[in-house]
Amino acid sequence: DYIQTYLWTLYFFEQYGGHPAVFAVVHEPQNSMYGYDAVLDDLGYTENTDDIFIDWSVANFLDDTTISDGRYGYSGEELPPFYPAATFSSYPVAESRTVNGWATDYYRFQNIPFDDMEITFDGNDGNIFGVRALVLHNQDPTEVLAMTLEGSSQSGSMEVNGLDPQDEVILVVASVSSGGGPDYQFTSGDALGITESPQPSEGELTLLASPNPFSNSVSIELRWEGEQEGIFAAGIYDINGRLVRELDPVMASEGSAWMQWDGDAQDGRTVSSGIYFAVARAGESACTVPLLLLP
Repeated sequence: DYIQTYLWTLYFFEQYGGHPAVFAVVHEPQNSMYGYDAVLDDLGYTENTDDIFIDWSVANFLDDTTISDGRYGYSGEELPPFYPAATFSSYPVAESRTVNGWATDYYRFQNIPFDDMEITFDGNDGNIFGVRALVLHNQDPTEVLAMTLEGSSQSGSMEVNGLDPQDEVILVVASVSSGGGPDYQFTSGDALGITESPQPSEGELTLLASPNPFSNSVSIELRWEGEQEGIFAAGIYDINGRLVRELDPVMASEGSAWMQWDGDAQDGRTVSSGIYFAVARAGESACTVPLLLLP
């Protein structure tokens, strides 16, 4: 792709030493990203191509040199807008997607109905990903937030705080590898809805999970207000909607019941890390909360 190659070279030129850096890349015996890493080492930079590729992916969307130290834009080129792969305006969101090696996906979250958003991510263990959240504030300057991923599992979570209804969040998912599977999953939703205790309205069910993300077990509380007709039914489902494990709610008090899930399937085997959903139903009421199981 000549346009992307041009933009990558221009970005490297502007950010990492100008003509001497590009001259060194052209004359470096090693090819591909190995050559760039060798040149960066020779020039005394601490960054590697993984770091630069993620910053470049952000720059291609924002093209704004006023943010941070100028790394998120171009001074010698004005880019057309990058359009996200999908736009979401209802929550919670749970998606399963793929991205090619050394490529980037963008997702837009808008009409966000809460102040604090939690984003979870789980990528193919054999790949290497970089995940960023671009917070496009209506009034305040744009923020670029980095998600820390567990190296062995390529999974993690982050909170985006202080949102107002006019703000937008762009999720950036970059694959900084030529190998490994391209698949990944992510969720987004109300961070406080998972950890705090909202009061349900009459007849409404609410699920709360803690800790979330979790490694060994998660406690799930079911709450409701007023009378509930019908028998409570609850279970854990995977990203494709398949039932993983049935749960039995234990009554704790009037309007409250609890369950615990230890990361096991119905047959007793331990499930793999990733995104799951706890779902509870009673009569015509139902509620769902996303769960992120870490290794």
